[in-house]
Amino acid sequence: MKNNLTRREFLYLTGKGLVSLAFAGTAFRFGLPIAQAAEKESVNALVTGENEMRIVFLKRADANKSDAFYIMNTTPAGMEVILIDSGRSNRLCRNELLALRSEILIRAGLAEEIDKSTYLLHITAVLSHFHGDHVNELMENIAPCSHKIRVDAVYYPAATKLPRDGTYNNNGNDDIMKRYKVLQALKVNYARYCEKHELPFGETMDVPSRLGALRLYASPVDWGEGEYLKWMHDYHFAEKPQNIYNGMATEVLNGNCLWARMEYAGHSVLFTGDTNKKYADRTDEAYDLFIQKYGEALRSDIVKFPHHGRGRDAAAQPTRDDLLTQDPMAACILSGVDGPELAGAALTPLNVKWYDLNTSNVVYVIKENGLEKLL
Repeated sequence: MKNNLTRREFLYLTGKGLVSLAFAGTAFRFGLPIAQAAEKESVNALVTGENEMRIVFLKRADANKSDAFYIMNTTPAGMEVILIDSGRSNRLCRNELLALRSEILIRAGLAEEIDKSTYLLHITAVLSHFHGDHVNELMENIAPCSHKIRVDAVYYPAATKLPRDGTYNNNGNDDIMKRYKVLQALKVNYARYCEKHELPFGETMDVPSRLGALRLYASPVDWGEGEYLKWMHDYHFAEKPQNIYNGMATEVLNGNCLWARMEYAGHSVLFTGDTNKKYADRTDEAYDLFIQKYGEALRSDIVKFPHHGRGRDAAAQPTRDDLLTQDPMAACILSGVDGPELAGAALTPLNVKWYDLNTSNVVYVIKENGLEKLL
């Protein structure tokens, strides 16, 4: 703690400057007793209130496809932010997190701290896979902003064993260089502070959370080896075998995505990455194997449709039948520019509601009394 506290800091730390207000639709209380002064560097500790889970699907901005979402959990003991992918390198996600940090500081009466590094916004990051439209923002813009945002932990899938002997174009295999670059950026900017957790194929992992339960589901198999790699040759690329050299690594990583499901108060949201589902008449694709292995544990009120709603029209039926609940609020989220014309057109005849991210964020709030979509 600084010895030369300003009057505002003294009032804040002793709790004598307690402030009550409504922030983003939730009642928050700012102020820490003197015994908790050591936590003053955490922006997260400045926000307390009734239990609330806020799920923010960030708008697509100028990219034709980009996945960047975050969950903000507020509790009487403090707040946490969990990032699910970060999107392309366009500063959209970083700016959203910095805006959240700034608003918290302003409402706490600490506006002078915005440009300083005294108060850090702590986040946990979950990466579905290492394609640039999911991780570049974290690597290039969020991690270098370590003086204001700290990534405490990162979760990601195991690397494929796809051969690297020149059979396939290694430049398209983001489990080689992009994985290394992302983890190196976290190491350089956060040193010992960032915990790294790799999820093995076929397993699940629970992510510590202040509110609700966040479980990660790994791809049941590695699509880059053995019979599954042969399947990719025989079926996924059957129509365009000329694309195998340049395209195999991309499609293997899509198939190897991890899924994340967050649940609280009987409501849930499922993030499905870019998982492959190309054929409506097959039941042995990556999307199918997830459903077959994990079953009802995946069923959720809100499902982020795979691959931004592009090239996965065949996933519409199993999404409705096997993943979505019967809740009146049940819906899919499409994060690609042409998602409405592709996945949207497939979901509408099935009477599945969907929302796209072409013009604005989509925000859901879960409280003890139910699920609500904010306008």
